[in-house]
Amino acid sequence: MNKVVSEIKPNKQANKIVKPNQAVGDRLPLVDGIEKVSGKAEYSADLDSRGALVGLILRSPCAHGEITRLDLSAARALPGVAAVISGDDCCAPFGILPISENEFPLVKGKVRYRGDAVAAVAAVDIQTAKQALALIELEIKELPAYFTAEEALKPDAVLIHEDRKGNLERTIFDEFGSAEQGFQQADLVQEESFHCNEVTHAHMEPHAALADYDVER
Repeated sequence: MNKVVSEIKPNKQANKIVKPNQAVGDRLPLVDGIEKVSGKAEYSADLDSRGALVGLILRSPCAHGEITRLDLSAARALPGVAAVISGDDCCAPFGILPISENEFPLVKGKVRYRGDAVAAVAAVDIQTAKQALALIELEIKELPAYFTAEEALKPDAVLIHEDRKGNLERTIFDEFGSAEQGFQQADLVQEESFHCNEVTHAHMEPHAALADYDVER
């Protein structure tokens, strides 16, 4: 998260409409690049966090499993702890895409990857938050974990999401001409399996949030 705090002068080159094949090889500076590298941009670490609570998340130690016991009572009773919540306190699902709004901020009864969020703690400082996490009692019955698509798609594979038959998120059908005819007429038919590394953003700071609760709203 960053906020530009000084005025950026118009840059005709950066703001011009880029036509097809026009940007390749051209040097187009970022409109906020100078603010970031000069230190004028404001990041979350620059915000005034005095009096704010510290939040930490208890995450799953295994890749797939059923939560058989989750006791938050000791963590909630620790002095300096403002709140401890689990998936039972989360009622509204969300998703990056409307078609897959099947996630909750904290898991409900089952973990589906190593690091899945199980419970969250808010405390007066980082030390108290860490102590609270250590007091949470979590027991998980491990289920089979699959690390390739081929394993997850086997007929006897355990479902990761109970409402997704065959461990398929969705099936999409698109047809453009005759695929069979295309293979027959092709000069060369070659089948390969390709493995690509995950691509992620290269932010100048990790995800962060600072919230201010307004009782009047």
